[in-house]
Amino acid sequence: MRRLLANLACALPFGIGAFGIVACGIVACGGETDPAGPRVEVGILGVFSDPPGLLAVASDARGSVVARFRAGAVPIVPRTARIALRPWGGGPPVPLVIWDRGQGSATGVFRSEDLGPGLWTAYARVEDERGRVGTGRRTFIIEARRGPPPIGAGQGFWLDFGVEGDTPGSRVFAEDLRAFGLGSREAPQVSARVELRVIGAVLRGVRRAYTRPRGAPTGWTERIEIYFSDQPEFQGDRTRVCIGGAHPGGLGAVGSVMLDPNNQDREEELCGTTGVFPRGLAAYANEPAFRRTFDALLPERGGTPIGEHPLDETILTRGFEPRDAGPVAQVRWLQVERAIARFSQALASVIAHEVGHSLGLVSPGIPPAGLGGGLEGEGFSHASDALLNLMSPGSRLRFADLAGIEGGGPPGFRALDWAYLQDQVIVDSAPRARAPAPAFLRPYR
Repeated sequence: MRRLLANLACALPFGIGAFGIVACGIVACGGETDPAGPRVEVGILGVFSDPPGLLAVASDARGSVVARFRAGAVPIVPRTARIALRPWGGGPPVPLVIWDRGQGSATGVFRSEDLGPGLWTAYARVEDERGRVGTGRRTFIIEARRGPPPIGAGQGFWLDFGVEGDTPGSRVFAEDLRAFGLGSREAPQVSARVELRVIGAVLRGVRRAYTRPRGAPTGWTERIEIYFSDQPEFQGDRTRVCIGGAHPGGLGAVGSVMLDPNNQDREEELCGTTGVFPRGLAAYANEPAFRRTFDALLPERGGTPIGEHPLDETILTRGFEPRDAGPVAQVRWLQVERAIARFSQALASVIAHEVGHSLGLVSPGIPPAGLGGGLEGEGFSHASDALLNLMSPGSRLRFADLAGIEGGGPPGFRALDWAYLQDQVIVDSAPRARAPAPAFLRPYR
């Protein structure tokens, strides 16, 4: 029924009956749309046209309507922006308080419980300096949950870097670091310091990935109740993610985690054939960004691993100031710092991606059945959006993307992902049971 209503909403021409001119053109917003005026695009919870579908907003959510403006021949007058909601089937329009206005957008906020369940259409309008009016609209549905929210009071993740190796007392993650020149058996103390730095940087990178971006609509909550630690002690629900080694199936995967729609299993053990496998990052070995990062540390490429260079002890000492060092020390310091930072961020991006699958990203199908995830093949349970994002299929992500070297940092979540992680949308995830997501594969080139 909701899919039928969604199709009907898209088919209705703007400006017909109570849903068009009466609701926004004249009664709710004032003025008639001018073809030469501004263009207006409306999004719910920051979600615009991609992916398509009917967004189902939870009845206990605090939401937002974002209107994006594109000026015509003359500039827009921000103070003329108006946003209103109107229920399908009649009823007075509900004007929204606008908390942010500008030449490019305006945002209004609402509480679902103040509106009530059912279909609603958001309308927005703005004028330019000649009084010409631009309008836009988007229909969504407010519904009560039929089960617990995916995140609720919180979800913890133990990122376990301490998986034991084949020999007594060894750890797989330390071996992973040596495989990339980030340590040496000949320098255990220096290698241990590097390992601690990498683990700390990975944790910070994963936490950043799950931190609300600045400038997000007010309707989004101030924080996401998802927590990460490299220690097992947690209060509340906790999932363990084992980090280390290569995929036991020899797939060359960097990560492999089952899709868990709506985060139904809140106490998982993602180890063995599931988890994150740093050794799989070697699949990027022939990419230019990878070579610029690791060639100086890999013996097979003429490099020197960390710990085996005579200056490593000095440059890794707390308080070392490269500006006061000689040119050789400066070059070595740059090689080491660059490799630590890029490896850590690339691994953090993979972990954040795999944790997303564990939380229910990206359920296949368009809203409200899914979250815009692909339905088959490598794209299954990955974002089908054209723009690159954190939940894109692994084959689309280069080492430079994962490490955040280009394009303003590593890829992040889509607006729809944020809404889901903040329990604002309802997803009728199909299938209901856990389903295997394709491994985070990156073939050699």
